[in-house]
Amino acid sequence: MDARPEDQKDVLRAASRPRRPPPRIPAWLLAAVWLLPTGCSSPPAQRHFVLTATSPTSEPGGPAEDLHVAIGPIDLPAYLDRPQVVTAVGRNERSVDDLNRWGEPLRQGFARVLRQNISQLLPSDHVVPHRSQRGRRGLPDFRLAIDVLRFEIRARDRSARLLVRWTLHPEYDPPISRRSTFLAPVADDTPEATAEAMSDAVAQLSRALARVIEVHVNASAP
Repeated sequence: MDARPEDQKDVLRAASRPRRPPPRIPAWLLAAVWLLPTGCSSPPAQRHFVLTATSPTSEPGGPAEDLHVAIGPIDLPAYLDRPQVVTAVGRNERSVDDLNRWGEPLRQGFARVLRQNISQLLPSDHVVPHRSQRGRRGLPDFRLAIDVLRFEIRARDRSARLLVRWTLHPEYDPPISRRSTFLAPVADDTPEATAEAMSDAVAQLSRALARVIEVHVNASAP
């Protein structure tokens, strides 16, 4: 059916009307949007921490002779062998912190701090990684192997817990094996306090091992 003349005129009039330009956004509003902070869209920056050696609280009273002590191997469970700091939030649950990470592999940091601590406590300049140096008679005076079973922050009491099974191998005597637990309080909820507490737990282990070495050397002295 053909359109009526009146309808055609309405269409022509509508087409001939000037179109309104789209509304202009004020320049100040564009600038304000451009300057909006982007923190909500940018992920928080990761932070990295390391374990640190602890100076002896008293003057070293260890054996007079310059002992050769080889430390290693040091074994970590798979759930700890990762860059993230791990927290025990329950008996079977672990929380992994993606923002706070270790600045070096935890196994290496643990071994480094343990060597530094024991070297100061004995004292000896020959506390080294296992297989890297041999003692005066072709073997180290002591070799220390450590199996780390737990090394994490406990959420329920905010403490660093270190549970290890260690074996000390004197050069001539039978090995000495023990299972030891060390706890260190965490001062506050900051990651810095976490790293400090975990370093303190390693320091407690270091003092215990240095005492065992000292007792064995004194008992073996002629």
